[in-house]
Amino acid sequence: MAETAAHLVDHVIPPLPVRQWVLSVPKRLR
Repeated sequence: MAETAAHLVDHVIPPLPVRQWVLSVPKRLR
């Protein structure tokens, strides 16, 4: 299931928003 989600993210969501989201997550977890 994780692979499917990653596949959808890679093809559906543009790269920049994904990068911004990934960078924002660690800040929220801290």
